[in-house]
Parts: sequence; C-alpha cells; structure tokens
Amino acid sequence: MSIVKLNEVLVAADKGKYGVGAFNTLNIEMTKGIIQAAEEEKSPVIIQIAELLFPFMPDWEAVTVASLCMARKAKVPVVVHLDHGMTFDNIVKAMHMGLSGVMIDGSHLSFDENVKQTKEIVKIAHVLGISVEAELGTVPGEEGVYSAQVTIMTDVDLAAKYIELTRCDALAVCIGNAHGNYIKTPKLDLTRLEDIKRVSSNVPLVLHGGSGLTDDDFRKCIKLGISKVNIFTDLCNSSLGKLNALMLLNSVMQSQPNILSDAMHGSEVKPKEVSYPQVISETIEGVKSEAIKKIRLFGSSNKA
Repeated sequence: MSIVKLNEVLVAADKGKYGVGAFNTLNIEMTKGIIQAAEEEKSPVIIQIAELLFPFMPDWEAVTVASLCMARKAKVPVVVHLDHGMTFDNIVKAMHMGLSGVMIDGSHLSFDENVKQTKEIVKIAHVLGISVEAELGTVPGEEGVYSAQVTIMTDVDLAAKYIELTRCDALAVCIGNAHGNYIKTPKLDLTRLEDIKRVSSNVPLVLHGGSGLTDDDFRKCIKLGISKVNIFTDLCNSSLGKLNALMLLNSVMQSQPNILSDAMHGSEVKPKEVSYPQVISETIEGVKSEAIKKIRLFGSSNKA
C-alpha cells in the first residue's frame, strides 16, 4: 500500500463509524511497532511526528524520512502526519518532505488569529494535495514541551463558523480531554461533542489526549463522531513496562542465579546480561502490543 491522505482515511472512518489510531513516534523503533500492529490487524493507521516532541528526537527530519520510507513499504494504508504544528516554517517543511497530513495548532491564539493562520496553511496544503487538521479550544495537560493548565472547551457555534471559514479537513476538539497522564478521572462533555458533530458539515473530528480514557469513553466518543484518536502516552507507558520487566528480571538473575538454576531442575545456568538489541526488541513490542489494543478498541481492524 502507498501513503494515503489524512482525509481519505478519516472520511472512510466517519462514514463507517469507527476510529483510526493516530500514534506519535519518536524514533524508528516506535514507527516499526505501530506499522507492525496495523499490518497484523489489517487496519489503516496514522503515524504522527509532533513538533511538540522535536526536542526529544535525535533529528526530527531523519525520523520523518525513515517513517515515510517504512510507510511506503507497509501492507496497509498509512498516513504520515505532522502533529501539533506550531510554526509556519516547520509546517511547510513537513509538506515538502512528503507528509500526507499536517496539523496547525492555533488553539493558543485568539479566534480571529487562529482562523487567519489556519486559512493560510490550508491554502498552501490543498494546492499540494495535503490534508489539514486544525484545533479549536484548548486541551490542557503536558506533552513534550507543551503545557497548558487552562481548559477551554470547544464552542459549538464557533466550531461551525471556524470550519466554514478555514475549510480545514479535520477538527480537533476539547470536550474535557487532556494531554499526558490524567491526574483525575476526566469528565467528557459528550453532549457538546454530539452538538459539534451536528454542525461540523461532515468534517471528521479528532480527539487529542486519548491516553488514559476508559474503553467506554472511547466507544462513546467514536459513536458520537470522533474519527481520529491521538495516542502517545499509552505507547510510552507500555514500552516502559516491557523494559522495566526486562531489567528487573536481569537484576534478579544477576543477584540470585540460583533461582534460575532451581527452575532448570538444578542444571547450572549462567545468567546473561540484557543486550541492547533486546532493549530495542522490547521497545518495539511494547508499542506494538498497545497499538493493537487501541486499533481493536477503535474498531478499525480489517478496515484496510
């Protein structure tokens, strides 16, 4: 399969009433885990390079090129998308690098300035055949270098006006969701989501801050109109869980080798130290296993 446009995947999801996982990557290992999960589940998938996470990448352009290369070889439809584009230069650079979707995050701006900057990006992107995700409202929490303490829920009437003025291809909304790990149980305003969907002119809606929501939360949001669900923290937590278990096992085997010998019925066994290739494999497996869970939950399995 080739790389596909963001709106191709989201329009199909909107019509089919399922969600597509949009998974952020920091490196080749995460990208590989995401693609393997999508291929195993025969699901379309969105790989995201977030400007907010550039400081945590060795080289965001190198990660982008590698992700594009891997996406072209995938057996399922893959969108390679710029997430949380904050600067004009990086958004345009991402377009020229070959990404099939870009997000302009003007959520921190006034309504008029958000519209102005989004319209400019949409005008350029559409000439190049690239889809644009925009955001209205402010999602709180922390992700990468992003930090917002104030929640600004997406206004229903302004959402309709915003879509009409900007001609964006997808709209990220704030309905009580948050970036990063949730400090307290979120209370999603599902009535607001339903109302936004009603006035959205069939523009697919996006849920940021998906990590930490319950399975029931996801199902309700997708049923009420969410077509794209962003996931990053859960991928990281899953990989860290795999790595911590590996390192703990290694520590126990090194300090108490008799445990392994007892398990092998007295046979002398020399414990091996954890190797770096094992760390890479566990990183990939952690991302893959969590991505598979989310793909199944969002209902996009066998939709490729």
